[in-house]
Amino acid sequence: GKLDQRLNDNNNLAVRYNLLDSATRGFLGGGGRASPASTTRRNNFVLDQSLVGSSTSILSAGVVNEARVQWARRTFDFLPVIKEPTFEISNLIISGKTTSDMDFYRESRVQLSDNISITSGKHALKFGSDFNHIRDRNQLDLFFPARVIFPSLPAFLAPSPAPVVFWWPLANGTTTRAPLPIPFTKDIPDDLAPLARTALNHNSYGFFAQDEWKATPKLTFTLGLRY
Repeated sequence: GKLDQRLNDNNNLAVRYNLLDSATRGFLGGGGRASPASTTRRNNFVLDQSLVGSSTSILSAGVVNEARVQWARRTFDFLPVIKEPTFEISNLIISGKTTSDMDFYRESRVQLSDNISITSGKHALKFGSDFNHIRDRNQLDLFFPARVIFPSLPAFLAPSPAPVVFWWPLANGTTTRAPLPIPFTKDIPDDLAPLARTALNHNSYGFFAQDEWKATPKLTFTLGLRY
């Protein structure tokens, strides 16, 4: 949806709202290392929203200012359909939950930007700045209750197979395996869930200045700096 409003001869205002609401069920991920088994399938839900307001103003003859404010948010869920241990034979098969993708991701953004254009004689000058405040929240459950890897098919078929085993609670310093519920109804136990979550707030910003100089009727230089 978009609304344009002409406030007066020198000022125009525009407001735009975008919405994407998407659901993909039974998506096969697999991490790209081997053909995924059907047990790796996930349900993927995406919700994208953005609200943008922009203003274009003629400040004087040859001077135009463009300002923009934006709020945007992406929410991304990638939930395993079957919750089971991860079992792998390297370069052959992956079954169970893969560890290559975020289970949940949310990014919220507030953006402020402004550009001013000045035309003077043979020069077309432009200056601008851009600021973003970004808040990230994500969750990566890795594997639960364990990840069992055989390096090859012969290793799996050996009389005494010896897989490499990663067990989630080891991340919390536990050395003795506690009883595990069957069936596995949660990606990870509640007491370990905080270990799978991260949060990061950060800012990004940039500036630029440029000059398009028409030196002769047949020669134009464009000079600029950008940070």
